[in-house]
Amino acid sequence: MRVLFADDDVIARTLLAAVLADLDHEATSADNGDKAWEAFQLAPVPLVVLDINMPGLDGLEVCRRIRTHEAGRETFVLILTARDGRDDLANVLEAGADDYVAKPTSPENLRARLEIAKRRIAQDMARRTAESELARSRWLAGIGETTIALEHEIRSVVAGLDSQAAPKGGRASSYLRDWYAPQALAELLSFRGQIARREHADVLHVVLARAARSARRTRHFDLEFPRSPQLEPYWCHKHRRTCRPVESASHFLRRYALDTLERIKQFQRLRGRASSASVLHDDARSIQLEAGFDGIITSPPYPGLIDYHEQHRYAYELLGLEDRREQELGPAARGSARAALSNYSQGIAAVFEHLRPALKPGAPVLIVVNDRRDLYPEILAAAGLKLEERHRRHVNRRTGRRAGEYYEDVLVTRFA
Repeated sequence: MRVLFADDDVIARTLLAAVLADLDHEATSADNGDKAWEAFQLAPVPLVVLDINMPGLDGLEVCRRIRTHEAGRETFVLILTARDGRDDLANVLEAGADDYVAKPTSPENLRARLEIAKRRIAQDMARRTAESELARSRWLAGIGETTIALEHEIRSVVAGLDSQAAPKGGRASSYLRDWYAPQALAELLSFRGQIARREHADVLHVVLARAARSARRTRHFDLEFPRSPQLEPYWCHKHRRTCRPVESASHFLRRYALDTLERIKQFQRLRGRASSASVLHDDARSIQLEAGFDGIITSPPYPGLIDYHEQHRYAYELLGLEDRREQELGPAARGSARAALSNYSQGIAAVFEHLRPALKPGAPVLIVVNDRRDLYPEILAAAGLKLEERHRRHVNRRTGRRAGEYYEDVLVTRFA
């Protein structure tokens, strides 16, 4: 077992080191409290032995700090003290120590107390393991109940697609009437009409958006950037044959409903019980975030290439999402002239500068980008970010047509 011990008395340290070695413990020593606290932060251990009187931080203060450390809540702390008054011992316990040994002490007594500590640590570990397994079993049982309810609801909505009494989905905008065949639009609107009163409406919105993307009147190989509705049969570069525009959305709704359900099931088996995520729809240059994030992973937009709101307009129209295209950074509509690129660079740098206070010190900022215009050296410098590593990855696009291979870089950066 790994043990950290601290004592400013070289004789006491030598004695303790000999006893720990005899017990086959892997020991790390420190000759004052500051070094002990620094060593614990770098490599937390299950057992810490501290002399109560040391230069700098004394043993009680180190013990208190260990108890505030995330990894120190379960650490066994043994205090060596020459004080044996009632108030002194009360202070030892108040600091959060598990046990104490009065000095001077014999090797036999020290060995016995260390064996007791080892036994306590093993018992506590077994208890925590049992509690964790029990909690996970209960959590999995809860997941099963939730998944059953979700599956029942999804299948119920899908079944409603075949019902003549399926609710109407409300009026459709001219955009939706242009981009969807009448039958496909009626099916999408019917599905939408059933969502509002459902318990898992957020999941059903995902299903609707996925189906709506595939059900548009566009060519199969042009799903990413369709320019105009496709109304006639066409030669399909994806399937190498003549294809017809989509007429119905029901098969997409069924496919993505079951696929989304299966993805949720798989994710729930992997997700940690304490893990959760919040989706925030806001301007990253001004959004208010709490501090303490471990890092940032982002794939910023490419300047002058895509109008993201327009690319996903089908979802905005169907789901009634707020259109904030005026806040987009580097949209295609603004072009790629020098002024547009300068505005883009300033905007991206402003995002990183704004998010800096929300990060823990030294936290990584990972940026996935194809920087063919070589803008990011200037952006990183303006934001105060230092590039540590660059990893290149090949991007295999399953839809659309692209001349040549396409690559992106993963920039590993940190604030200087």
